[in-house]
Order: sequence, then C-alpha cells, then structure tokens
Amino acid sequence: MADLTMSAYAPDTSAAAVILSDHGSLEYVQDYYAAFVFKRHVRIKILKKAGYEWANVDIPYVKAGGAGEQVTDIKASTYNLVNGQITEDNIKDKEIYDGRHSAFVYLKKLAMPNVRVGSVIEYSYTIDSRYIHNLKEWSFQSSIPIVWSEYRVKMPERYAFKMVKQGNQPLYTPEDLGLKHNFRKEGNRWIAKDVPALHLESYITTLSDYVTKVEFELYKVSYSKNNQKVLSGDWDEFAGILAEDENFGEHLKPVGRFGTQVAKIKAKDTNPLQQVEGIYSFVQDSMKWNGYHSLRLDKTLPEILKKRSGDVADINMLLIAMLREAGFNANPVLVSTRSHGKPYKKSPLFTKFDYVVAQVQVDGAELLLDATEPQLLPGMLPVRCLNGEGYLVKGAESKWIPLSTGAAFSNYYIRNLTVDNSGKVTGTGEELLDGYSALSARQAIKEEGAEKYAATYSGAGSFRLAEAIISNADSLHKPLSVAYKIAADNAGSANTIYLNPMMGSGVSKNPFQNPVRMYPVDFAAPIKETVVCNVKLPVGWQVEEVPQNISLTLPNHSATYTYMVQQVGNMLMIISKLNVNETLFAPEEYPQLRELYHQAVAKHAEQVVLKKEALN
Repeated sequence: MADLTMSAYAPDTSAAAVILSDHGSLEYVQDYYAAFVFKRHVRIKILKKAGYEWANVDIPYVKAGGAGEQVTDIKASTYNLVNGQITEDNIKDKEIYDGRHSAFVYLKKLAMPNVRVGSVIEYSYTIDSRYIHNLKEWSFQSSIPIVWSEYRVKMPERYAFKMVKQGNQPLYTPEDLGLKHNFRKEGNRWIAKDVPALHLESYITTLSDYVTKVEFELYKVSYSKNNQKVLSGDWDEFAGILAEDENFGEHLKPVGRFGTQVAKIKAKDTNPLQQVEGIYSFVQDSMKWNGYHSLRLDKTLPEILKKRSGDVADINMLLIAMLREAGFNANPVLVSTRSHGKPYKKSPLFTKFDYVVAQVQVDGAELLLDATEPQLLPGMLPVRCLNGEGYLVKGAESKWIPLSTGAAFSNYYIRNLTVDNSGKVTGTGEELLDGYSALSARQAIKEEGAEKYAATYSGAGSFRLAEAIISNADSLHKPLSVAYKIAADNAGSANTIYLNPMMGSGVSKNPFQNPVRMYPVDFAAPIKETVVCNVKLPVGWQVEEVPQNISLTLPNHSATYTYMVQQVGNMLMIISKLNVNETLFAPEEYPQLRELYHQAVAKHAEQVVLKKEALN
C-alpha cells in the first residue's frame, strides 16, 4: 500500500520512476539443457508519464543455431490503487512477443497492462543457459533511482571465476547490513541500496560503461586435483582458436570462391589501392546491411553473397575473404561498439565484442574498412565503431590497434553579404561538409531525397535562405557542398543595423550544462568547425560595435576556439573557429571544456552594430 500511495520519491523528486527492488540470482546446475540458471524479479513504481517507458520490458537472451538460452516462467503484473483497493492486472500471452537485438541476441518483449501514473509493475523470469563462459553480469545502477538491488551467485568450487566491479556506488554483503546469510546454501550476495540515478549526458558511449555493476569471467576449471584448465587470459590462444573457428576463421581461408568477381575488379586497374577500393565498392554495392551486429557466420560466404543482404559479420567477412583472394593481407578486427561498452582488454572474452571490421595492408599503410554503409569512404569507420581500440586477429601478430581513422566532424561555412543603405542584407553562402559531417548529410540525402534535404536550408532568425543547390553528393572523395542565396531585412531602425554574422551556424547551445560531470566526454572523432562571414558595408554607414576578439586554448591544445573581427575599408571579415583535437576528456578536464563551449556560444550570439553617419 505504501508503494502505491507514494506520489514522489523523496531522495529524487525529479524521478519519473523508481526501481523499488531488483533481485537476481545465478546458480550452476548439472543439467543436459543448461549450465546455469539465472532468475530475476523486479518491482518498479511509475511516478510520471515519462516513466511509462519502463512498462515496456526487454529480456535479452542468446540463441545460436537453435541452441543457447531459453526464457521461461515469465510472470508479470501491474498493480493500481482503485477506490482505496489494490487491483492486479496479469500480463496476457498476446502482451508477450518476440524481438531481436542482434544476430544472436533475441528479446522477449513485455508490454505491461493498464499502466498509469501511480502504478507498480512487477515481473519475473528465468533464463536457462548453456553458456558457462557467459555468466550474467548485474547492474546495481540505472537511469532511474534504485531503492534495493541484490545479486546472488552460487557456483561449484571447481569453476573459478574472476569478479570485476565497476562504478562508484558501494556494494554491501548481508553481514554489512545485519542480514542473515548462509553462504553454503546461498553463495555470494552483493547488495546496493538507495542508489542514485545515473543520467545520460551528451557525448557519451553508453551508460553501461559507468554504472555500478559486477561482471564475471570463468578463467579456470578444475576437473581433478591434477587436471586443471585455464580458459582465459591468453590472447595468443584466443587468436588461434578464432582462426580455426568453423563460424569465423574457417570462412576466411582462400579457396577460389570469388575468382570471377575479383579478376574483373583487378583487371580495371593495376594500382593496389584502387583495387582494394574496387573490391570494397563491390561489396558495398552488392550487400545490404540488415542493421544487426554480429561476429560469427551461420552461412557460407557464397551463400551470403547470393542472398545480397546480411549482418555485420556477413558483409565484412565477405570483404576480408575477397581481399585475401585478390592477394592482399586482410584480417578481421573485433570491435566493441559504443553502445556495447568499453573494449575489455584484461582477458579474451568473445562476448565482449559485438562487431567485426576489416584491416588491409596496401601501399605501406594499414586501412580500416567497413562495407555496411554505402556512403562510407574506405579508411573510415562508422561512428558506432569509434570506441578506443579493436583487436586485430592476425595469427602471431594479433594485437590491439586504435580505431581512429583521422576523419573528423568537419564543417566549413562561408558567407559573402552586402548591406544596402536601408539595412537590407543580400548575398550568398556555402557550406562544405567533410568527414563524418558529410557522411551524416549524405545518408540523410539518400533517405529523404536531395530536394527535401535542401528544403531544410530555410534560414535562422531574420535570415532567409533560398535556392539551395547540393553538389558532390555522390563524389565521396570531395566535400559535400550546399550553396544558397541569403536575404534579410533590417532588424534595427532607419539609422541602426544589427547583424549576427553566425546566422545560426556553429554551436548555439552549450552541450555541457551540468557544472560537474562524473564520467568522460567522448566525442568519438575530432571536431573542426569554421565560420567565415564577409560583409560589404554600405556607403555612409560605419561600424559602431563589433564582438571582441578572443583566443582560447586548453592544455596540450586538446581544444581551441578563436573569434576574430577585421575591417579593411568597407569590408568586414568575421571568423569563428572551433577545433576539438582530442576525442576523450577526463572528468577533471570537463570544467575547462565546458567553459570553452560557454565562451563560443556567447560569441555566436553577439552582433555587429552599424550606425548611419550623421549628415553635416
């Protein structure tokens, strides 16, 4: 009753929902169908309409080749208080349906019934799993507060596990809290209580990288006193296993499967780099990505090419195989994408990766390739892959390599404006987008069409943009260009003209609002943003006020911002330049980065003031 009558969570009155209790358990079983059983029981209070999203529950489980994990014993109810009485609505079969997260990760999706503000939802389930290596991690923190979270793990002594804790919230044992605990019967128990929400902020990989949680790694099995097997910790052994894996390395051994296609591509050009680009383009054009991340193949590569669609592994392993058949040294790179979490380098665990790209050596350089995106240049990786380092699988030369590709979010704006005696502004503008900015724009143009994309150039504030013309949309090696005409009426008076040279370009709002940040800022790639505005002043008018020049530089030139105004005769030039050179900023560097953005936003809001000269 107390849970149902609660109207706000006192420690955090802004919370849209609160997890009242979250209990999980993991236990080894000697069963033909399972290696361990995982159980979970959750109770959540809905406090605001924004909390309704918590009534849509996803239960992930792994399934490969018809085997793997099974979700059983699903129970779910919604409780409400009606006329002082507690009502319960049980979930129906039609409110439980199947979904898919990636190639091998499936979902049981629950749509909780009759949810309203004030409801308490409750659900529980069991997962039977054969994957003894893939023990379930447990998060004690979320994007909403948690009153009580508890995890129990009971495993036989012959299985030795490493436990890795992440996060800043304290974990308690039952003894710490004065609770009864029988280790022999219950195993390990970890408890967190009154855990604050961890809020999503700008420029972050995934909250999972920063929540308080525990993970487990099976590293040794003792079959007898003198018979022990170490299962992890050896990257060389890991690379060797992958090379012979029937769903991974075996598919990459050249056997002349793509001789005809490769011969045609190589015949077009003798330049090795252009041959690589030709094979890369062939795979891009031949295959359509279905949106799923994966690492292993469940079909042969010729079957995949014939189907002309597939997941990440299908497409990029096909690319690697064709490059090898063309005589190039090409190898897979295992990646943990930004949404999957930080790369786990302590021990080799296949489940810590969710993506694979290609690396090829050509003309003395090592090129990273991902053929899932049609607009992606060779040598660039999608932003989702820019997550520190990836693991190159290359026999004895296997190693961790950086995933940075040198590409940036690059935007260059130039405006040439003329102001007449009445204060009317006319002129032309052009935006040149390169790197990841160009990639994003080209993807939008492909999805919605050039005409619709051009229509988004309508102006900002009093400025009107018209007749936008897009160039180089299909010329991937050139910057994407959008040129347009500019017009604006005088926003001042007969004797005063106000002009904002930024015209809405650049940063207009600081993405870093909180004064303190507990986790890093991760930009994924460098940022290069330049705005140049040339203004021809009318005869009989003079510049009365302009923004002051500034130049800011963070330590080690990790980021810089400059704003410069210069007048020569009747020409006024304003240049704003923001460069973020480093992609990762630690929490202690955050205040300076936040202040730099604050200064840039303030400058972009300032205006040039022109005054009409008085007649003698």
